[in-house]
Amino acid sequence: MTGTLRKYGIFLCFLLGLPLQITGQFYYGTQMEFGKNRVQYNDFYWYFYRYEKFDTYFNQQGKALANYTADYLSEEIAKAEEFFDYTLDRRLIFIVYNKLSDFRQSNIGLISGKEENNIGGITKVIRNKVFVYFDGNHKKFEQQISAAIAEVMINEILYGNEFRENFTNSTLINLPDWYMKGLVSYMSRDWDFEVENFVKDGVLSGEYKRFNWLTGDDAKYAGHSFWKYIADTYGESVIPNILYLTRINKNPNSGFMYVLGFSIKDLSKDWLSYNMEKYKASQEGRELPVSGKVLRKPNKRRVYNQVKISPDGDKIAYVTNELGQDKIWLHDFATGKTKKIFQRGHRLDQIPDYTYPVLAWHPTGRILSFITEEKGGLSLYYYMLETGELTRRNMIYFEKILDFDYSDDGFKIVISGINRGQADIYVHTIAAGTNERLTNDIYDDFHPRFINHSRQIIFSSNRPADTT
Repeated sequence: MTGTLRKYGIFLCFLLGLPLQITGQFYYGTQMEFGKNRVQYNDFYWYFYRYEKFDTYFNQQGKALANYTADYLSEEIAKAEEFFDYTLDRRLIFIVYNKLSDFRQSNIGLISGKEENNIGGITKVIRNKVFVYFDGNHKKFEQQISAAIAEVMINEILYGNEFRENFTNSTLINLPDWYMKGLVSYMSRDWDFEVENFVKDGVLSGEYKRFNWLTGDDAKYAGHSFWKYIADTYGESVIPNILYLTRINKNPNSGFMYVLGFSIKDLSKDWLSYNMEKYKASQEGRELPVSGKVLRKPNKRRVYNQVKISPDGDKIAYVTNELGQDKIWLHDFATGKTKKIFQRGHRLDQIPDYTYPVLAWHPTGRILSFITEEKGGLSLYYYMLETGELTRRNMIYFEKILDFDYSDDGFKIVISGINRGQADIYVHTIAAGTNERLTNDIYDDFHPRFINHSRQIIFSSNRPADTT
């Protein structure tokens, strides 16, 4: 190992948190002393694999995930380079986290105080360094990797390999949000029902009429749809040409004019008219329900999930997430009242974790259980409906729990849990605190449920056969 590589490894270790192990030797970094440190609940020992075009850094329990990342990267970089007819100038450095909470503990971005490099917020790509985390779904994990490769490559094409360090007024290209976000989304994600539903809502609601002014998810999905329209109408081969001419002329509109002969304004009108006609036809004969609403005035800034109806059908529990702050609500159908029973986190501009808390009703209907992540570990809570008492116990062994369900007698729970980068099915005995592992493979196993008086378990999976 070269001295340069060792120094780089030590410096990266310093940024990422704590010790780094290389070829059996330990190199220790020190906690930052600038008063802006991330709260770090775990010590991370970092290792890395070196390949021809990239490195993958991983911490303890992350070896399998790093190998999966490397296998996927080898294919995806080649596909991206062929699509753009461009070879990456810089080696990619992938830092792989086992889960989102580990990702949030990184000190990167706090050294210089530059908010745009603060990965605890929303940034996951800094120059040639890419930060990815596993949320239990390998398909979404692959999308993160593909999006990162596309973002690095598009930025290199538009700005050169030192684009983040050598910005000047003469080289800066003023791109609308949909341009970059939409193209990255197009390159990293298939046109699935989630993307189409988002675009359909934006088109029919009139939200996309101000195309160039869209931001956030609106810009990403509208841009995805726009680039798909360009590819479907003119062929995918025009996209790299549009990028190259955008760089030469330092104007996105010129790129479209020189390649397609139409301005962005004209193309966006055609794109919007095409989608409006398509989606209006699908709405004929459909009506919204006029009754049965639990939320009279839902907050548009909140994300609602984990909706669970009690076994007797009298109550409903659900989770809201607003800028990273989680709340659990309990609605009583008899009284029509809704009350908050749990709150966690603060409202921050960071990547939200919609996977927690995970809710499940006890079969008696008198206890609402939920699992959440606290201080780097997992906690199982019991909320007693009669007394309002909240009790807590630790859930060890698992890195993350995606879903769970009670047996009919309430003595066991079946869990979709992650250990060493695998989402498998377990049966947890509550009294003894023991776990029986039912599946053990790379396939993702979700949404387990007891059936037939708890004698059998069903779950969804991406495995190619219906056997384990």
